[in-house]
Amino acid sequence: MPLLHAVCGLSIPTGAITADIVLALHRKAFGPLFDWAGKFRTVDVRYGGKDAPHFYEVPALVKQFCDDLEERFKHLPNKSDADRFFEEAVSFLAWLQYRLVVIHPFNDYNGRTARLLTNAVLLRLDMPLVEVAVAGEKERKAYIAAMRKADGHDYRALEALLYVALRESLEAHIGYRS
Repeated sequence: MPLLHAVCGLSIPTGAITADIVLALHRKAFGPLFDWAGKFRTVDVRYGGKDAPHFYEVPALVKQFCDDLEERFKHLPNKSDADRFFEEAVSFLAWLQYRLVVIHPFNDYNGRTARLLTNAVLLRLDMPLVEVAVAGEKERKAYIAAMRKADGHDYRALEALLYVALRESLEAHIGYRS
């Protein structure tokens, strides 16, 4: 988990994940690689054969994303109902990853940023960090296929990937067994 230090090094307030946090996460993780890291893109781009929103829409879309994220936090079930909380948290994280990638706020490394932001949210939920495997060809294809299914509002494959990653992390950290 080499980039997770970027998440751990951020000061994430309990009150909100904002556009500034998203920018800071991208800058902290990828600043050593790119001078444009941590800045919204200023050009139109395509990804996965699709047009991303126009660059001038990105700041407003990221603000709306952060507002939606905060609203969804409020509606997560209580942790006392662990199974329901776990299920809803996984759905929440799938939505987060998909939505940030669709906005595509940066020139590159949007998927990585979405996965890092997932961990920032997990920290806020007092849950262990996860690594959604995309390094190998098989894992990358599964992740991309899951994201494409989400294009049609079917998040189940992405939720399944996140479920496995979170379950494995819980098992490793606290001996949780579902």
